[in-house]
Amino acid sequence: MRVKFGAATLLIGLAAATACTVPPGTTQSASSTRLTTISPPVSFSAAPVRSPGTMTIYSTPTPMSNPSGVTTGPDGNLWFTENAGNKVARATSNGSITEFSVPTEGSHPADIATGPDGNLWVTESTADKIARVTPDGVFTEYPTPTSRSNPIYIVLGPDGNLWFTEYEASKVAKVTTSGVFTEYTIPTADSQPVDITIGPDRNLWFLERGANKIGKVTTSGDFTEFKVPTDGAFVQGIATGPDGNLWFTEQDANKIATVTTAGAFSEYSLRSDKTILAQLIVQGPDGNMWFTENANNAIARVTVTGQVTEYSIPRAGCGPYSITVGPDRGIWFTCPYSHDIGVFTPPTA
Repeated sequence: MRVKFGAATLLIGLAAATACTVPPGTTQSASSTRLTTISPPVSFSAAPVRSPGTMTIYSTPTPMSNPSGVTTGPDGNLWFTENAGNKVARATSNGSITEFSVPTEGSHPADIATGPDGNLWVTESTADKIARVTPDGVFTEYPTPTSRSNPIYIVLGPDGNLWFTEYEASKVAKVTTSGVFTEYTIPTADSQPVDITIGPDRNLWFLERGANKIGKVTTSGDFTEFKVPTDGAFVQGIATGPDGNLWFTEQDANKIATVTTAGAFSEYSLRSDKTILAQLIVQGPDGNMWFTENANNAIARVTVTGQVTEYSIPRAGCGPYSITVGPDRGIWFTCPYSHDIGVFTPPTA
């Protein structure tokens, strides 16, 4: 049985939910259910006292949608995938959501990135396709050269191509804006690559779930791999930090870690009193890293010195997954379990 990737599984083996869908090409708009609250920080390091931030939650028009990847689009809106709803959606900063159905049924769209062409690019994890989506919701789909490739995470590369990971094929691949693919096989077999990002050295850095490694690949396809110090870490999300290092999450190890471009690691343990299930991570507008805590129903900030502060999400059972910085400088995230998206306005100093 193939794994349906994206927030429907959160890459932790959970089954995808059944979705209610509309015919391909149909759009739905709604002023979504809105929940706003003040989220006091819960710091488990010697953090200074800060004023609380504001959390706002918006429900998707489609029930059981499983919002997954999220990014800021070229039009100044938030764009996200609905993994079980088989849709791509656009959200304004005030939470008005418009949904666009993916032409291929059951494609389980996973991740999304903005391309250099002013369009959105989406991985269709079970359809083995990469889709280009215009800001008006027009789709063009390109099949990957390898069948059963299981494309998951995608990012705009330094060369102007879209780079993505193929979990089942254990490959990293790129696609041009005209739909021309090049695939590169990872040296370690069954490496199961997941998240991918641009490093400070202008190479692509990605996580090897099955091999417990961090991988680097140049734009010409040359690989370097580094073993994660903690065995069985179950690496999940990766992003470049303000300190010039790569920051990544270790889901099963309950840690946040960094790796230099030379392959030197530092690890920071998260709470010992509960399971966090740290998911994806992003550099915030405040010079800190922000990540989602799936099992703790919170988002968290970590400084470059490893000081962590958590902010609880008011929607019970959100199970936060993907995370990005919006055009409003808010921290936007997806709630796959409660079928919402949310935004957090960070506290002021």
